[in-house]
Amino acid sequence: MLGGSLLAYGIALILVSIALAFSISVKIFHDSIWFKWNIVFLSCLLGTMFLGFSGFICTLFLPEMGALVFDYIFTIIINTVMSFVLVLLPYFLKWIIRINWGSRHRIIFYSLSVIYFVSGLTGVIIGDEFIISYIKSIIFISVLIYCITVLWTHLSLIEDVKTQSVCKAINIVSIVLIPTVLLVRIFPLFENLAYPVYVIAVSIIMIVYYSLRLGVDKQNIRTDKEKEKSFSSEILNQYKITERENEIIELIYSGLTNKEIAYILSISVNTVNNHVSNIFGKMNVGSRVELIRILTSDPWD
Repeated sequence: MLGGSLLAYGIALILVSIALAFSISVKIFHDSIWFKWNIVFLSCLLGTMFLGFSGFICTLFLPEMGALVFDYIFTIIINTVMSFVLVLLPYFLKWIIRINWGSRHRIIFYSLSVIYFVSGLTGVIIGDEFIISYIKSIIFISVLIYCITVLWTHLSLIEDVKTQSVCKAINIVSIVLIPTVLLVRIFPLFENLAYPVYVIAVSIIMIVYYSLRLGVDKQNIRTDKEKEKSFSSEILNQYKITERENEIIELIYSGLTNKEIAYILSISVNTVNNHVSNIFGKMNVGSRVELIRILTSDPWD
């Protein structure tokens, strides 16, 4: 099972990294708290996957004593991260559905997080006893069921349709995770596979969502900018502007920065910088203001 666990953690590590990269890309153009907290959430998943993968690598290549020491350190860090996730999930949920929670909720979630952490630490000190493992599982499942229930009953509060669809998908995956957690209590041999499989499923959902979101955003921006274009192509013909340079000029005219242009055209910022420099040289201008002044002038004057 060690090989299977290593493979599962490796795949999960790659997929959650991709999902996090997509999330950061979308966040650049959307000032929504949902994207901010999603980056935090995916970062936590990435951290646990990295630690899990590193733990299996150490088990394979470190001497027995070294692997044992790393296992203790890894267990403590994982417990710390999971304790943080137990607080993050409800607050993440709070931001998504925009509800106000009082001090009672904070006390409950922080208390459960502390109990989870202390139980995990106790398990490291005295050995992962049967009862301690069950306490951690019960706490995790309880918080997960609560979040699933609240989210499912408040989906209508999420205004963005795409975000609502993603939340539905994550809820379904989370529901599947509950019996999985119970099964690994009965069959400990598969314990190391439950969490990475869940992360793989969530990461795939996020990647699909962000891929669709990026595509729609790009199309919307292109459409909006095409509608805004109001300068004559006759002006550009006399400067021997290439097709790519023409695209960039249109986006500059629309008020986009070089970083935004790079995003829309799926090229690097350095490439955009080079094109802009060439455009300035061909049109003998030193700034965007001068460029726009030429674009808006009458070509027959």
